[in-house]
Amino acid sequence: MSKTQIAVNTKFFSRTQAKGEMAHVMRLFAEDKNVLSPELTKHNFGTSDEAIQQRYSDAVGCMHKSAKNSLIDSLLVLPYEQVKVMQEECKRKGENWRKELHVAIEKMMLRMELELGFKPVGYKMHMDEGVRKEDGTTVLNTHAHLLFANYCDKDVTLTKTRKITQKDEHGKAMRDPKKPSKWLYELDEDGKPKTEEYTVDLKDKAPLSHHQGRGKNSAWAKQQDIATEHLAHLGFTRGTSAEVTKAKHLEKDQFIEQKLQKTLIAGKKAYEDLREQVLEQKAERAVAERKAEKALQLLGGRLEKVDEFIEKRSELYERAQREPDAMLKVEVDQAVDSFKTGVSDELKAKLQEQSEARAQAQNAQNSNAVCDFLGKTGLEAEEGEKRMLDEEKAKASKSSQIPSPL
Repeated sequence: MSKTQIAVNTKFFSRTQAKGEMAHVMRLFAEDKNVLSPELTKHNFGTSDEAIQQRYSDAVGCMHKSAKNSLIDSLLVLPYEQVKVMQEECKRKGENWRKELHVAIEKMMLRMELELGFKPVGYKMHMDEGVRKEDGTTVLNTHAHLLFANYCDKDVTLTKTRKITQKDEHGKAMRDPKKPSKWLYELDEDGKPKTEEYTVDLKDKAPLSHHQGRGKNSAWAKQQDIATEHLAHLGFTRGTSAEVTKAKHLEKDQFIEQKLQKTLIAGKKAYEDLREQVLEQKAERAVAERKAEKALQLLGGRLEKVDEFIEKRSELYERAQREPDAMLKVEVDQAVDSFKTGVSDELKAKLQEQSEARAQAQNAQNSNAVCDFLGKTGLEAEEGEKRMLDEEKAKASKSSQIPSPL
């Protein structure tokens, strides 16, 4: 059912059962399990209790004792969403929505009487039933109980269709000898049972017994047609008949249980989605932690190398200061600057494989010993330094003053 579609669900009650049903409809019970709150009951409206009881009592007094059912309760379901829209629209037009709905319901009940023969005894619009959601909000199950007596006091004639049975020589309907519970029917050229129309005068009768048929032309489908016609101006539309959908009307407890079941299913799905997100986040976190651990290990090795070089660099400068060739100092400074820049770039690039410092140092003239130091162990670096200093001593012809390193 959409947010504008109405539905009409009809039930029948015997004289004994009718008392309890009418008490529920008129809210005569001290406590009613269907009511959400007594505060909401004051918003119910419809025919007065006295009028309903009097009309029903008068009809039962005229009813044949053979009538099994005395009360017909047609539940007119009005979607709460459209009820709210109707209220706002009537307010905008300066109309009273209760009065508009009251007039429409009374007219449709009179129309049902003229077409179906049921005697109207009154109605009650219930605004106090529904379901409470987990978030505390309330969705009302707004509906009206259209009450009829199973008695017709109007000149109402029904036109019905029936299959034509085969007759014996005495004019008596014949049964199928193979299946005695079934009748034999006259067939047309297509092999289908022939039909004929006949009329039924409902006045002073219990019309319910003549409306037990089902289908799109049944009294129950006609009730929904009539209701839709009288409520169309208030924004309501016709729902698909249960004769077509085969859907069953739910009682109050069943309605609430169904709503709660849907809420439970939705909550379970939300939980599963959240759980999946948490697991994904945990997996991503684990990967990130492994990467971070690996990066720290790599960084630790690099820092150790930097510390070693700084220590060796100080020793190198001290030795270079004692040598006469000023060019040695310049070449050493170039090698050191190249290494420092390479290490900085390497750290900023998140510890990528080797910096450009080594390549620059290896390509610099007269700095082979320093470059060898950058990629070797401490022992190899010392040997390289000694060779470098010996070579430079041989080349030096003059002493020069070498400033201290920064």
